[in-house]
Amino acid sequence: MKVLIIDPWGNGNSSYLHGIAEGLSKKINLCLVTSRGFHSKDNIKIKKIFFPISDRLKGGFFRRMIRGGEYILAYLYIIFYIRKSRFDVIHVQWLLWYKLDVLFLRCISLFCPIVYTAHNAIPHIKSSSNKELEKIYKIVDKIIVHGGAIKRELLDLFQISTNKINIIPHGAYINVKKTYIEDEKIRGIKRLIQNYNRVFLFEGYIFYNKGVDRLVKIWIDDFACGNELLIIAGKVNEDYKEFTTVKSEMNIKNNILYIPGFIEENLMTFLMQTSDVFVLPYRHASMSGVIFSAAAYKKAVLSTKVGAIPEYIIDNETGFLCSNNDQALRKKISEISSVPKTKLIDVGEALFVNVMNEYNWNKISDETLDVYQLIER
Repeated sequence: MKVLIIDPWGNGNSSYLHGIAEGLSKKINLCLVTSRGFHSKDNIKIKKIFFPISDRLKGGFFRRMIRGGEYILAYLYIIFYIRKSRFDVIHVQWLLWYKLDVLFLRCISLFCPIVYTAHNAIPHIKSSSNKELEKIYKIVDKIIVHGGAIKRELLDLFQISTNKINIIPHGAYINVKKTYIEDEKIRGIKRLIQNYNRVFLFEGYIFYNKGVDRLVKIWIDDFACGNELLIIAGKVNEDYKEFTTVKSEMNIKNNILYIPGFIEENLMTFLMQTSDVFVLPYRHASMSGVIFSAAAYKKAVLSTKVGAIPEYIIDNETGFLCSNNDQALRKKISEISSVPKTKLIDVGEALFVNVMNEYNWNKISDETLDVYQLIER
């Protein structure tokens, strides 16, 4: 079987894309079309055609214009390449411009069946209408989701046949970097961490559905005088006004460390290595790769019960779960703050073992191959 995977992001060497590509490449003739940021082994045929210029530029209007043009050119090349190479299945991982994606997918569907992995039922930040997504879901032949909750959300929001949606779990992050170079900034954070009994970490893109503003409010109200340190690291969405409101108060609290902007790999590795608990105070999410980052570092996770996340965590065994409200989140943080550190270590270890056993890429690639065979022409 000859399969083409399309992923414009291609971010890093420990991502979902790396795992699925490595797993499938041992079983089928696989080609991957992605961006220059993706790194993998030599046994995968890779074409790095997405964003060769804009990935090197700083953010701004000019970069967005260049990026849009690059996206169109990349898909025109892909359509030509598909016609020439005669693939059995096209597997799309991410779509970035739904209005154009509808046109591209219609063209591709003339030549090959399409599988689309809906990592999120709807976008984290609403930038397109559900009508465009519904068109996409109708064009593709199969939809892969990472949990039963995501499938139910899709069926509630869109007119899709239940048989069109296949549940295949997310997989373990592999080749995760574990070492870091200690620079002056890291030494400063280390000195701060030494003053606290345990460290809670939120890392990633910060916007309303991530719930960071309510985490900060809870921390200021109940834990500002405690022996715990909260680290918030990541770039903030410009429309996230609720976070802007609490940021000034947060900055004067000794036990909240805010590291704004894009976090480079060396610093992120240090933060993940030295934190005790990864916090996911989400208001809404389909799934979160943070679970698998935590597993790779053998760290405990605290998450609200949103999306498919409870399908991957057993409360108080492989992680900590709470209801999606402020009171429950406050109570769970308090409970975690009072348990022995050895409990957190045991929970992190249990998460790692569970992820490696249940969500390994050999299993996931087999399940994905089964979906391909259902639609192969």
